[in-house]
Amino acid sequence: MSEKSKEEPEEIKVILIGDSGVGKTNLINTSVGLEFDDGKKPTISGSFIEKIVDINGKKYSINLWDTAGQEAYRGVTKLFFKGSDIVILVYDITNIDSFKSLEEWFKISKEIIDNKFIYGVVGNKNDLYLQCQVKEEDAQNFAKTMGSKIKIVSAKEDPQSFVDFLIELVKEFKQIDNDEKKKCIKLKEEDNEHEKEKNCCMSGKK
Repeated sequence: MSEKSKEEPEEIKVILIGDSGVGKTNLINTSVGLEFDDGKKPTISGSFIEKIVDINGKKYSINLWDTAGQEAYRGVTKLFFKGSDIVILVYDITNIDSFKSLEEWFKISKEIIDNKFIYGVVGNKNDLYLQCQVKEEDAQNFAKTMGSKIKIVSAKEDPQSFVDFLIELVKEFKQIDNDEKKKCIKLKEEDNEHEKEKNCCMSGKK
């Protein structure tokens, strides 16, 4: 077995936030092959399901965190924000209020998460597009203000669209992460070079 095949998948924490009833649980469940549940009860705590994906020959363990969207459980939901690499704001395209709530969820996440992370926006229930209350242009504009990608999906009829979006976001996160690491390496090399020059000058003094 090669060393590459022995490598443990790199973990990526992805948290889905948004109002109750937007379909966060079904998005997660159907993305890992579980059945869509029309009668799903509201989530009251946080839990995650692991999804292994292969991106350009490297395996990633995506921990998909489900959270409660009800106001009564918001304090509990906040406990699961920390350490998130990717935050996905989810709204129901048939519920304008769920879209308007994204701004508040956005503010909450910014206040709590203190590590490097990125956002994504998902409009769920595209299978009910005839009942859509949210203009796609408005959703696109909201995503732009956050500097994030957006995807309109259906957990019920096309879970692969959500999986594809997840992979897009993981690629984006890793690109940013790698760029940051390169900057750190460059700064460290510059500091080392500066230290060498300093020591050289000092050793030349009489």
